[in-house]
Amino acid sequence: WHSFFELAGLEVVEEAFLERETELQPWLDRTATPADDQARVRELLGDRVRDGMLPLPTLVLKGKKA
Repeated sequence: WHSFFELAGLEVVEEAFLERETELQPWLDRTATPADDQARVRELLGDRVRDGMLPLPTLVLKGKKA
C-alpha cells in the first residue's frame, strides 16, 4: 500500500491496523451473493464467524503530499 501512496505523490505518515466487525448475513445481502453461494462462503469462513459477526482486518493509512 505504501507504493500506491508513493505513486500518487504521497508519503505515509500514520498507519493503524484495526479489526472491524460486520454482520455476515447483511453483508452477503449487500454484496448480492447468490443464495447457492452463501453456504459455501459460510463454509470457507468457518469458525471466523461468531454469533453471526465476521471480523474484518482493516488497514488505515494517513498520507501527506511528498
